Amino acid sequence: MGNFEIPDILPAMVLREVVFFPQSILPLYVFEDHYRKMLDEVIKGDRMFTIVNSTPDDLTSNPIAAFKETTTLGFVKACQTYADGTSMVMLEGICRLTVQQYLSDAPFLKLRVTPLNEASSDPVALETLRNKTLELLEKIHLQGGEISGEAIQHLRQINTPQHFVDHAAASFLKNMDATQTLLKCSDPIQRYSSLLTHLRSYYQRIELINSIVGNLNPDDIQLN
Repeated sequence: MGNFEIPDILPAMVLREVVFFPQSILPLYVFEDHYRKMLDEVIKGDRMFTIVNSTPDDLTSNPIAAFKETTTLGFVKACQTYADGTSMVMLEGICRLTVQQYLSDAPFLKLRVTPLNEASSDPVALETLRNKTLELLEKIHLQGGEISGEAIQHLRQINTPQHFVDHAAASFLKNMDATQTLLKCSDPIQRYSSLLTHLRSYYQRIELINSIVGNLNPDDIQLN
C-alpha cells in the first residue's frame, strides 16, 4: 500500500459498464453536477474515491443498506478542470475493497469499505502463471486477436505477477460478469486460472476463424 491509508468511508461514482482494477489507470470525464461536487471535495481531501457498478435496490426503504460488492480504491493521479467546471481525471487503482454499507446519496454516493485481503500464494507458481499468460497473449496477438503490440510490450515490463494479472484482465476481458468475478477474487492464482480460461477460449475461436478464412478467396469473403 505504500503511503496510502485506506479510509473507512469513500465517495463513489456509479458507472454501470466499468470494472475498475488495481494497478490500472481509468480516465474519467466528470461533468454531472453531483460528481463535480464530489471531485471538488476529493481533491481538497485525500484524493480518493471509488467506482461501483450499481446501487442497492432498496435505497428508499433501507437507507443503511448492505452493499457487499467488491471495488477498487482509486487515487486521483491527475486532474484538469476546465473553464466550464468539467474535469478530466486520471484515476489510479490502488487495492481491492469490500463495500460494507451504503451511507448516503446526497449529493453523491458514499460507502463504508474494508480492504479485501490478498491470499498468500507461491511466488514460483505465480511467476509460472505470469509467463504462461504472457505467452498466450502473444499468440493471440500473432493470430490477429484484439491485442495490440503496444499492449503486449507494456505487459512484458510488468514483472510483479499480482500486478500483471490485474493489468491483463483490465485490458483484455470484455465480459462484465467475467471481469467482476475476477475482481472479487482474493487469490491471485485463482485470478490467473479464470483469466487463462477466458483467453484460451478466445484463442481457440481466433484459430477456428483463421482456419476457415484462410481457405477462402478474398473475393468470397467480401461476398459474405
